[in-house]
Amino acid sequence: MWENYWFKIFHRWRSCSLACPVEKPHHRHVFWSWFGSFLAISICAYLTMETNSPLLMAPFGATSVLIFGAPDSPLAQPRNVIGGNVLGALVSLTLLHFFGASPLVIGMAVSLTIGITQLTGTLHPPAGAVALVVMLTSSPP
Repeated sequence: MWENYWFKIFHRWRSCSLACPVEKPHHRHVFWSWFGSFLAISICAYLTMETNSPLLMAPFGATSVLIFGAPDSPLAQPRNVIGGNVLGALVSLTLLHFFGASPLVIGMAVSLTIGITQLTGTLHPPAGAVALVVMLTSSPP
């Protein structure tokens, strides 16, 4: 187990054939990933400040990593990004409305989001964070 861990930490996986998870990206891809995420998050932040509306939240940073850093990932596709985030918000808002924000309901919001997005084919890891943020930013009853 430790050998595999250190193998990946020190980038020795680049010399393997089948076990290699990902090749190091080309510098052009790194630039466009940086530029795209910079532009998207900056625009959201600007609109948040100008409209005084909460249009930006922490899970969008993770979504940016997926969309711009790993655009070919199945979890970064438009269906997953939009559907996963919308379902995560709907699940958490529904649970919050009916049951409040107790620790068990917070756990239920994240786990239901995972289950529903798996069943609908819209699994998107930051959607779990959306559900968590909605529950944690609610006013106490």
